[in-house]
Amino acid sequence: MSIDSVSTSSASGSSYGMSINDAEYEKIKKKLAALGISSSGDKATDKAKLEKFENEMKAQQEKETQEKSETEKAQSAAGSASVPAEWQTILAQVGISSTGDIETDYNKALSIVQEKLATAQTESDKEKYRSLKNQLDAFVSQNSAAPAAANTAKVGSSSLADLNKLLLLG
Repeated sequence: MSIDSVSTSSASGSSYGMSINDAEYEKIKKKLAALGISSSGDKATDKAKLEKFENEMKAQQEKETQEKSETEKAQSAAGSASVPAEWQTILAQVGISSTGDIETDYNKALSIVQEKLATAQTESDKEKYRSLKNQLDAFVSQNSAAPAAANTAKVGSSSLADLNKLLLLG
């Protein structure tokens, strides 16, 4: 009698294991179908197909994430490389970093410096912020004056050329 109960128990255990395996295989087949991959009819083969596909997708996502990160680093480096080191140093003293656009940086830094100057308690703090403001103003005026001077020189030489043509050709 005890032998019969053992065999019955093992038979029902085996039956239970089959239903679990079938449910697992049904999930595998559903995933494959959702991915557009046809089922081979063999659980081991289909499971291997699914795992291979999932591993390839994971590797592709990791590769794309790494490429995106490298692109962002390169763009960041290019942006800060186009801004002079002197400007970056002044901005660091204010407590900000460069966006790559001097006008935007200037406006933001000036706002911060003016606020700190207005709330400074000691004369040494006030002098520090006046100095920073002067550095900001000097840098911007030097760097924006050069293009303006170049444009003025172009206009001046163009006008002079026109005047010479008028005098020579009558």
